[in-house]
Amino acid sequence: MTEKRWTKDTTPYYVFSCPRCNGFLYLKKGNKSKTCTRCGAKILSKTITVRKESVVYGMSNAVLEIKKRQNQIAISQLGGNPDLKAKGQYQKKSSSFLSFKIENNTENEQDLNYSKLKKEIFLHFQSFNVVPAYSIEMICEKFDTLTVKEWIARLLKENIIEASNNNQYSLHFKTISRE
Repeated sequence: MTEKRWTKDTTPYYVFSCPRCNGFLYLKKGNKSKTCTRCGAKILSKTITVRKESVVYGMSNAVLEIKKRQNQIAISQLGGNPDLKAKGQYQKKSSSFLSFKIENNTENEQDLNYSKLKKEIFLHFQSFNVVPAYSIEMICEKFDTLTVKEWIARLLKENIIEASNNNQYSLHFKTISRE
């Protein structure tokens, strides 16, 4: 009986840009077509111009080559590395300073954790008015004296966060205007 082993993928892949949207794609040698993941265009392999630098070996290398090319375009168009954030998920605050104070005079662990939770939310999102709900929930998971649902309820009750549309929360911290 022969033993199966993992082997490195050395299959040639062609890295190219979509003729319709210019998004980068890869096509395994021998495949007849590729559908663009961005615009849905169907690209036939016989229409692809293959240059020597466009051939990589292994799918992992194809993905890395696409990332490298996308980053090069972003640097040339943006003048620096791209800031990859979900569009529309975060809304920046106006130019004001924010303050936050932890009350260390709390007696029980739950209140202390609540102060730490508020501080962590503040530190992560002090530049934003609105954030996705999951980002607040992920921070709440770190503090296990209450469930995520109970932490969210407490934050809502004390008006630290406010439920917004599209699974988002508006943040309410004390704002100090710039002088």
